[in-house]
Amino acid sequence: MTSQLPLLLLAAFSFWIPQIWHNILNTARQPLAPSYILVSTAARLLLPVYLLCCPLNLLQLTPQPWLAAVLLIWVGLQVAVLLLQHYCHPHIILPASWAPVRYNYHRIEVSSACVGHCLNQSADQWNNASARM
Repeated sequence: MTSQLPLLLLAAFSFWIPQIWHNILNTARQPLAPSYILVSTAARLLLPVYLLCCPLNLLQLTPQPWLAAVLLIWVGLQVAVLLLQHYCHPHIILPASWAPVRYNYHRIEVSSACVGHCLNQSADQWNNASARM
């Protein structure tokens, strides 16, 4: 069990990975407030860092400060990516070729000269009976 503890802790403390993935897929910009991200991360890390660093902890575990440092670095990287997504863009960590293509829903602006020309041309065709038959 002790040999699997680092992997188990890293897997259990990958709690921001689904949010990062959601931001990328949906181009969700600023879904969570930075204060919420920082405070909830600190609250979630308080107990494991205490158990891994304090020699007189409640569970009487042997201190493993290296594991606490690895855990802090792993969660810190996740928080850094979330904050980058918040302040820059959700696709900041992806290469440009991997970014999903977004459809432009805005109308294409057509000049009035083109519209007038097209309307006149269709009216001429309608008025010319021989062209219709």
